[in-house]
Amino acid sequence: MKKMRLLLASLLVGAFAFQACEDMDDNAVPVNDFIWKGLNLYYLWQADVPDLSDDRFANQGELNSYLETFSRPEDLLKACCTSAGS
Repeated sequence: MKKMRLLLASLLVGAFAFQACEDMDDNAVPVNDFIWKGLNLYYLWQADVPDLSDDRFANQGELNSYLETFSRPEDLLKACCTSAGS
């Protein structure tokens, strides 16, 4: 009986230990969201860029739709930084 309890406890501990091992490599990093929020927060000319305005988007869904229009993070960075002088 004691061996049965030890075996059962080992199986439970093993099951919980391996459950925490999740492959996170497949999760996409929202790079465009990171860039936009960083520029919105730290860019010195944020007031001169309409797309970086704090009230430009009503919610995260609208921001996501806007960010999806950029195929590369470099395009978003260029669009937000070059429109300051325009």
